[in-house]
Amino acid sequence: MSTYIRIILVSAVCLGLLVLASVRFPVSSDAKRQAPQEINSQKRQRQQNFVPGEVLVQYRSESMARNKGAGMRIAALDGRILPVDVERTHGSDLLPGLRLAHVAPEETLNAVQAFRQQSDVLYAEPNYILKADVTPNDPNFNQQYALALMGAPQA
Repeated sequence: MSTYIRIILVSAVCLGLLVLASVRFPVSSDAKRQAPQEINSQKRQRQQNFVPGEVLVQYRSESMARNKGAGMRIAALDGRILPVDVERTHGSDLLPGLRLAHVAPEETLNAVQAFRQQSDVLYAEPNYILKADVTPNDPNFNQQYALALMGAPQA
């Protein structure tokens, strides 16, 4: 019977500690919620952060990418024919099959959808503009090898 009392006593102490912790450490946060309008405007800004007229396309293999001509045409989802100029970039050395496709600026998103429908394409996306969110804390950052190749500003 003493074991039964010990179990009840330990359970009561644990329950008491949980209640004390929940009162002592509330789950509320000082973070402020954004209004829905602010969230929608931020999404719109993010959606527009790409280079108009440029689409990054990765084909399933380098040989498939080589077979694509510099001037080709693809069919948009609505049936229109879009002229596309495909070029090999420096990124193709790192990522086999990667190409940069140039289209009319107003047809960028239509071209992305059209490329995604092709069976020899792994992915297609607009050429997004990326910006650094933080400054590196490395005091020797500006002395790193090949910063110019990565797009970092030279000191």
